[in-house]
Amino acid sequence: SSHFEQRTRSEEIAERVTCGNWSRGLAPFCRCYLYFPDGGLRAEYTKVLMGNSLWDVYVHGPARIYYEGGNLLATLNFNFNLVDSTATLWYANKQKAQDGNYVDGIRWGRWRAWNQNGGLTFEAEYAGGGIQNLIVDEVRPSEIEDAMPPELLEQIQ
Repeated sequence: SSHFEQRTRSEEIAERVTCGNWSRGLAPFCRCYLYFPDGGLRAEYTKVLMGNSLWDVYVHGPARIYYEGGNLLATLNFNFNLVDSTATLWYANKQKAQDGNYVDGIRWGRWRAWNQNGGLTFEAEYAGGGIQNLIVDEVRPSEIEDAMPPELLEQIQ
């Protein structure tokens, strides 16, 4: 099997991209890993090539983002650079911070958020890009993009 490995470093994060064999099927893919400078895993996700140029590379499929130390920060799914499906975020203490659904990059359906002690601080129904039914509104949840490493955000924008 052939592997392509690339390392880049900034003050905050290092990226290593490991690509398996580029398949001859519908969507050649590359599994990507972002690392903290100390070597701890920061994020893992997949890129797919959907054309003949580097402009046709998209983040697609499940992604996981971690805190320093290894605790899970977020799980989400991408559909050609758009967050799509259920997204869940956790605090560093492993308490769930928020969860809800995205459809084509827009919050959709029920979203809930909790404080670090597990108390519900926000619950609403989203549709058409906005809140349709506000149930609990103590503290509005942050946007999912706030949890993503800058290097991942650059790839999907």
